[in-house]
Amino acid sequence: MTDPPEKQPLELKPAERREETEQPEPAPKKPARSARLWRLVILCAVLLLVAVVHLVIKDLVYGRILPDLAQQVLNELASVNAERIGAVELDSDGNLVVRDVEITTTRDGVKRRFCRAARVVLAFDGWPLRDSSLRLARVDFFGAEVFVRRDTAGIWNLMWALRRPSRPAAPPADAGPPGTDEAPRDPFPFNGIHLHQGRVVVTLESSDGREVDWAVTGVEARIEKWDGRFRFSPVNGDFYGGRLHADATIHDLHPLGITARLSVEDADVKLLGKKAAFLKHPISGRMEAVLSLTADSETQGRIIAAGQAEVHDGNLYELPAFTGLLGLLALDPIPDRVIHSAQIKFTAERHKIRIDEMNFLGRPLSLFGDGEMALTGEKLRVVLIPRLGVSWNDILPIIGVPLQLLSDIAKGALVPVVLGGAFWAPTFDVAPDERIADPVRKQIEETPSLPK
Repeated sequence: MTDPPEKQPLELKPAERREETEQPEPAPKKPARSARLWRLVILCAVLLLVAVVHLVIKDLVYGRILPDLAQQVLNELASVNAERIGAVELDSDGNLVVRDVEITTTRDGVKRRFCRAARVVLAFDGWPLRDSSLRLARVDFFGAEVFVRRDTAGIWNLMWALRRPSRPAAPPADAGPPGTDEAPRDPFPFNGIHLHQGRVVVTLESSDGREVDWAVTGVEARIEKWDGRFRFSPVNGDFYGGRLHADATIHDLHPLGITARLSVEDADVKLLGKKAAFLKHPISGRMEAVLSLTADSETQGRIIAAGQAEVHDGNLYELPAFTGLLGLLALDPIPDRVIHSAQIKFTAERHKIRIDEMNFLGRPLSLFGDGEMALTGEKLRVVLIPRLGVSWNDILPIIGVPLQLLSDIAKGALVPVVLGGAFWAPTFDVAPDERIADPVRKQIEETPSLPK
């Protein structure tokens, strides 16, 4: 039996081999266009949602919550009302920064502006919106303008504003566990209120509606409170070319109890005189002054002030009272008018100032006297004793034949002249029978001899 023949391998032709090795590659898969579009839509929706949430939170926090919190804190400081509040923001230290603030006080239905500030910073002992039971630690007023006013009834708006605000009584809460009741905390900041580069305007109202005011600029001040007392110290500022320093303690608000001291150093009388519209020519000199104020139960809450003012190296003869007196004595033509030194000791209570001692030493007249007037310059009644401040031989060639009154004064006679009317429009009455107060007479006797 023969074996079957072996099968030979099948050889492919070159063309067939090439066709077998050159098979087409599969095409790359492309992502679905719809999937990419959906991812883009979702991303935009998320970003839009974040933006909306951010705007809502920003409007809610910065437009409502923080301004309401700032207004509540300011209103609870005292009997004031935060009438207007601008932008409010939270800084990196957790302080509320309030801009464009205007605060008013209301008494007997009359609303008056009390303070306006470019920026107020409220510092707490924690973070607003995060911590509970926050306490106000400190308040800083920057660039503030404070309006202190004494009305015709003799009441200061500052004293009224410092009273605790009256709030409606809260409904009684359910009694808690024993020992959990807490006394209401004083909303006044425990580190005080601070004024930076402020301006304080003090205005006095007279009974006929006339007003007189002074301004202190560049004020740096601190107000603290403890045991129901308010302490203003230190208070420093610029006062008409000089410096003002003050400190005060308010012991009680009803009845008013206060002790205060104020001093003025090197103020420019010329700048002070610019406030007086009745002056036809400028006055000059440098002024120093001290003033003490007190009020207690013995004074029935009325403020009594005592002080002394000194002016040196100036010219006060342009004041209507002195100009009129020069005219009365026919000394108008005398040149080189100068005040070498002037001193006034006075007390003030309610609506009047009592001039206890007054002396003006200068050329051509020296003046001594006492009297009183209203706080705003009306109801003037001052007894002046004029004395010549220049040599009789020096003035005769200038004025010619002297008046009999001037001759009597030159011979050493003490002739009282009573000033009446108002400070800006005084009247003059020669009153030989007017009594000269003993302190005034003594002061004249102790003054060095005047030139003959």
